[in-house]
Amino acid sequence: MISGHSKPGGVQRATVKDLDMVVEVLVDSHVDYVWERWALPWGDRGQRLEGLYMSMLRWLALPAGEVWMSRCGQSAAVWLPAGADQDRGPEAIAQLETATVAAFGDRLQIIGEIDEIIATQRPPADWILATMGTSPMAQGRGLGTEVLKPRLAALDADGARAVLETSDRRNLGFYERLGFVVVAELDELPHDAPTTWIMERTT
Repeated sequence: MISGHSKPGGVQRATVKDLDMVVEVLVDSHVDYVWERWALPWGDRGQRLEGLYMSMLRWLALPAGEVWMSRCGQSAAVWLPAGADQDRGPEAIAQLETATVAAFGDRLQIIGEIDEIIATQRPPADWILATMGTSPMAQGRGLGTEVLKPRLAALDADGARAVLETSDRRNLGFYERLGFVVVAELDELPHDAPTTWIMERTT
């Protein structure tokens, strides 16, 4: 795990005091994203996402993974090491389960079914890019690339593998420029779930 709060290039390691800012960025960048529109088809999608991201960051990503953000607060990336979701204490498990139920409600079983299908196609990796986002008004300025660089550099130094999933075809070129390649395209998922691409990065 990379140590230190700040790095050159306008990027820093997020801490608990940055939670509200990171959650705001993730909600703003995902509230109209194809996967979230399918998974959370309600008018209060933003509020549901806020609770989900807050719990995930506080109880999983910050203690077990890495959260990087631009110093301007308009882009963030959340990384989890393999197995992070299996090494949680009872309080973290309870908090995450409560937030998940609150977010997905009666769609939780469907979401779980789709997640299980995707997991069967996901190659083994050392790190998972759990989510990332840039505020819509700040997109196109290279902030997304910058906020990913610290962990990508660490992957290269360690000879480690990473995976991610995206349901927006427009994201493929962005991730390909960072060394990811598509290893699976899941376009016949049940329950009208959106096509999902699994991408892998090796060194």
